This record gives sequence, C-alpha cells and structure tokens, in this order.
Amino acid sequence: MKKRIALALCVLLVLSCTACGGKPSSSAPADSSTPSESSAPAENVTIEIWHPRGAGANGEMIASSVEEFNKTVGAEKGITVKEVFQGGYAEVVTATMNAVAAGTSPEIAVVENSTGTTTLSGEGILADIGALIERDGWDLENVQSGLLTYCYRDGKLIAMPYIRSTPVMYYNKTMTDALGVDIPIDGALSIEDFESLCKSLTKDGVYGFSLQNNTWYTQNFFYQLGSNMYDEAGTSCPALEDGVMLKVFTAWDGWIKDGWCQPFVSTNDEAYLEEQFSLGKIACIFDSTGKMGNIFGAVKDLGDPFEIGITFLPTFGEPSCPTGGGNMAIIEKGNSEADIDAAWEFMKFLLTPEQDALNHVNTGYVPSTKAAASAEIVQELWANEPYRQVGFNQLAYAQDAPSSDYGAEWGTAFGSVVSSMIQEGSISPEEAVEQLRTEAKNIFPG
Repeated sequence: MKKRIALALCVLLVLSCTACGGKPSSSAPADSSTPSESSAPAENVTIEIWHPRGAGANGEMIASSVEEFNKTVGAEKGITVKEVFQGGYAEVVTATMNAVAAGTSPEIAVVENSTGTTTLSGEGILADIGALIERDGWDLENVQSGLLTYCYRDGKLIAMPYIRSTPVMYYNKTMTDALGVDIPIDGALSIEDFESLCKSLTKDGVYGFSLQNNTWYTQNFFYQLGSNMYDEAGTSCPALEDGVMLKVFTAWDGWIKDGWCQPFVSTNDEAYLEEQFSLGKIACIFDSTGKMGNIFGAVKDLGDPFEIGITFLPTFGEPSCPTGGGNMAIIEKGNSEADIDAAWEFMKFLLTPEQDALNHVNTGYVPSTKAAASAEIVQELWANEPYRQVGFNQLAYAQDAPSSDYGAEWGTAFGSVVSSMIQEGSISPEEAVEQLRTEAKNIFPG
C-alpha cells in the first residue's frame, strides 16, 4: 500500500496520547493572520526549544546560548528560554507531533533539514518566518544561500539553518604521514586514489575505511555519477533504473570483499565508527563537520593521541557534497502570537554573528551566515587550523537531493536492503537492486 510519511505520522499520533515535555501556551493560540507589529512580547513569556544536541560540545553549546540569551535579550524583553533534549532528529519530530496533538506544543523544534522540515511543514503546523523577516526588516541575504534549500515549502520560508553541516573525510594523519602520503586539504581524492590509500592503510588490525549505512553518503555518490536518489517530483529513484545504484553497490561490496573496508555494525553504526576511529582502529571515515568537536575531543583524551586530517569527500566524478544537520522551525499551531514573537527573538539571537561564530568554533557546524564566516574569531581559527575551514569551503560544491514526501519510508527500506548486502553479506548488489525495485513499487506512486 502506498503511504506518505505524513499519513504514517498521523497514525502515530492516534496511537500515542502523551506529550513529550510540552507546556501550555502563554495565551490563546495564534491564527494564521499577519503577525503583530511588535517583535517583542508584551509580557513575560517562557518558551521551549526542542533539539537533538546531546552530550559533549553540542549540548554545551546550546546550553551556553540559552544562558546568554536569558541574561541579555531575554532579560530585556521578558523572555525565558528552556532547552529540552529530545534524542535524535526522528525523536524530535515524533515528540513535536505528539505535543501538537496534545495541545502542548514547543515553540521551536530543531529537526533534520530535509525529511524533518518536510514532515512538519506538510502537517501545516509551522509559522511563516518570511512574514516575520519582512516585518522586522531582518537581512535574509546574510544567510548562506546553499543552506536554504529545504527551508522553503510552497513558496513560504518555514525554517532557518541552525546546526548545519557537510560531511567530510576524517583521516588518521599520523598514519598517512608514515606512508609518506600528502592529502590535499582543499580538494577531493578520486575514488581510485581513495581506494589505493585505504588499501595501504589496512594493516596490523587497522581497517582503511568504513562507511555508515546512511543515504547521505550513497545519494552523494549517485549525484557524482550523474544520477540521484529522487527525481525532481520526489516520486521515483532515478539511480535505481539508470545503473548508477548498481555501480555504487558493486564498488562498496568490492571494498568489503577486498578486506580494507569494514562492514558497518547493525546498531549505532555512526557512534561505533567514531569510537573506532578515535581508537585508531579505522583510518578513514566520513562524518559530519558537526561532529568535529566531539571527534577531536575523543582523540585528545587518549593516552597516545594521533593527528587528525580533514579533507573533501572523495569522488567518482566531479566533487560534490550534500548538506545536512538541523533547521530550526517555529511551531505556530497551539502557540500564541506572544509565543511566536518570543521564539523569533531567540531564533534571531542564534543567528547573530557572535552566536553563529561560536557554534562553528565550538562544534564544527558550518557558519549559517556570511557575517559569522567573516567574524574575527572564525578567521583566526581558520588561519591557525586550516582544516576547520574544509566543510565551509566544500559548500561551493554543495548539492541536495530533491525533497520527497516518501523519503522516510524509502530511506528505511533502502537501509534495510543495504544491511542485508553489506553488514550481513546475504545478498549480492544485483539482488539488492532488485529488492529495492520491489520496494519502490510499494512506496512511490504510479
């Protein structure tokens, strides 16, 4: 039966009757009329931002931002912000949908920039941020245009970039230096050079590479080969039919069989790869720039730390990289105009040059604004540690798959089949493609 993710979530709402930490609105819910002329609440307002920023540098950063806002802008305008960690991106979406159904909506939700934003906007519960920007004369031109792809829905701006990233290649520079290999900091290795490097690094119990079971990376490989995960309408998978998916699957399967690429583990593969990299057991991984602070911190805490290198993602053709991370959206449904105005004040605060720059310096997420990229603290960091600029420079090659209402369901099916091929080794690349053809007929329309 063909299903849209929005319908699936509606079923979830019926089955779940509890809100996830929500709070009552400060006054009557807002309607869809034009926001009030004043951008500051008329009375004291407490709002919540629900997010996926857990322990380590990420959790510390949002806690610091909330504390600074409450002491400054919040104190001046009568706004108190509380940050609530809800788990991963999927958990934030589920918690938000449940809270909206229960009438205890948060004011801001930080959700995965593509599927998460699409899901919430499809339910019609998000505020029109464009109207708030126009009212206040806020400079949208200051935002990095490459990060706004999924922030629009039906011509309306319904989200803003916040903890945004590109994936990069982290590698054990101590190991590559021992081989006498010099990897350029601003340039992508060809897939052939990448394969040769990883083979050379595989020895003494160390794997040269391991790849997460994540469509973020496979979609980028498809794009490099002239295809994509979705067509422009988001209703089919071109790579499934044009031979590109089979080419990528065959390459990945070959890496496993050649012995230099470790299969991902069945659960928590991202955390496992980060741990194994920090322990020096895997020499190269792809991961988000947003994990930079945590990865460097984990390696630094070792008794015998090694030097980390960062470079562009390797490429089958022309360099490219997807963007990822989280957008922040204002929940209109169930919240008053005062709540929405307060949420917009906090959102603007997070996008000030100071806060945006600190978010980059402390975590590795790319600057969302041009002003933050030009900030003195960022320019000094890039001058002293050039690898910290790699993710930002990679934005010149940024690409994003077209949005699809079927993305969550297709992503689940895709990941399950890839697990059978790579982690279990129970099916061939050809069989994986055929299984996904069957799944596509049940998921996509027509």
